[in-house]
Amino acid sequence: MARGLIYHTQVNAQGNASVLTGEGTIEAKLETIARDGITLHCDRLTLDTLIPNVKSVAPRSPQALKVSFGLAGFGRIDAGCQAFSVQRLSRETYALSVKFVSITPLATSVVDSYVNRQLLHKTEPSKEQAHRSSAINEALKHLRAA
Repeated sequence: MARGLIYHTQVNAQGNASVLTGEGTIEAKLETIARDGITLHCDRLTLDTLIPNVKSVAPRSPQALKVSFGLAGFGRIDAGCQAFSVQRLSRETYALSVKFVSITPLATSVVDSYVNRQLLHKTEPSKEQAHRSSAINEALKHLRAA
């Protein structure tokens, strides 16, 4: 069996996503975003509405979706997507992994900028952490010298 590799880092993107279905627009919780897709969390009823009459979702038989979601400070993104995986997280919560299939170059640029900002924000130490780190280093120097 081939080993699956993660090519794009996922970052938190708390918010809501609107998914266009044959029955109208359904809301799901936007959990994470990466350069190539998003992860949505929803309940069983929402999942059955998003992907009706499907026993299982797999990468070899993805389900087409139209998704619209907002990124704080970056605006709204509309994309054609394919749902390729569903995981049951709890009794009533499911994670739907969705890959972007048709997305405008501008929207791709916005997603890239958002992910880069989130990654940069995660890796930059706060002033308090930097101060603690330098204090620990100073204490270690004194211990080694003694």
